[in-house]
Amino acid sequence: MRLIEQEVAPTENPSLSEWLARKIISANAAISSILELNHKDQIITSEASYSTQNNTVVDSKKSISFGPGVSGDNISINATGLITFNIPGSYSIRVVLNCSISGAAASHLLITVDTNGSAAGISIVNSMDSSIYYPVDLGIIPFKAAKGDTMQFFQIRDSSGANDGGLYPFPPALIGIAEIPSARIEITKTKMETL
Repeated sequence: MRLIEQEVAPTENPSLSEWLARKIISANAAISSILELNHKDQIITSEASYSTQNNTVVDSKKSISFGPGVSGDNISINATGLITFNIPGSYSIRVVLNCSISGAAASHLLITVDTNGSAAGISIVNSMDSSIYYPVDLGIIPFKAAKGDTMQFFQIRDSSGANDGGLYPFPPALIGIAEIPSARIEITKTKMETL
């Protein structure tokens, strides 16, 4: 009984290099058939708020809005900034904020993230001591979502600083330059496609 069938070069006696080249092409075809899926990031939504967003008290969470809200197949975002994932998958969330204060006293503005109503362990602090603009890019936040999962971003004026600070849009004086929003969000989803 033959347990292993040994493959030999064809009888037309090609050179060893030709035979190896055929084997490499065959192996590449086999690998391509195994790797049937290709990962591609697809932008789901890009939203922004052009409103001033300020808290009024210290040590209290205020939700960050990204505009009037949007509803789609994959996700929806309401006017208070609550993100609901309608379809399971691997998402990437990027948030850019334009922070400032109205006075001159030092203020500490915390930015935090909740998932499904609980703290996600993601927090940063933006310490400001003059009324200039302090842009904050939270970078890319990966999130593997189940259907119905939620995410929300908050700002908090920390009581270790002045009761001041929030998110401000910036209208450039130069005509033709787009206004900078107080808060912007972009969400992408990893899409699986056949090669």
